[in-house]
Amino acid sequence: MDALLRKELERLERKNGELLTTQKDLREDAVKMMREIENKTNQLLRLENKRKEDKEVYKGNLKLVTGERDGEHKKTKVLEKKIESLEKNYAEANKMLLWMERKNGDLESTNALLREQIRASKESERERLRSEERKMNKETRRSYATLKSNQYKKKRLEGALESLESISG
Repeated sequence: MDALLRKELERLERKNGELLTTQKDLREDAVKMMREIENKTNQLLRLENKRKEDKEVYKGNLKLVTGERDGEHKKTKVLEKKIESLEKNYAEANKMLLWMERKNGDLESTNALLREQIRASKESERERLRSEERKMNKETRRSYATLKSNQYKKKRLEGALESLESISG
């Protein structure tokens, strides 16, 4: 029985040694796992922090980009308004130019009509003046003729008067 007990004791000791070795291995594995867990936790925290930083950088960049876009958008709006204003001014200037060309054409035609009327008026005035001159010449000739006739009559009457005076006298 001693032998059996010894065998059992050896077996139990071996088992105990194996268990101790296993326990030691498990403890080492547990320590390794704890270290790995701690490393992974730290790595996870670093990744989360990195992610937060990246997110903040992204938000900052996004703000910068959107700010730049807003600035560009505002500049674009200002330029579009300036372009619209210039196009409006150009359209108004073009309308004014067309109106002026039309007025110029109207003025040219009016000017031509006025020149024609002035020429016709001058011609009719000349004709009227010629007519008046002829009329005055006729009247002058009549007046001279009347004057001569009256002078002749006066001389005849004076002659008749003298002869009457000499007869009566």
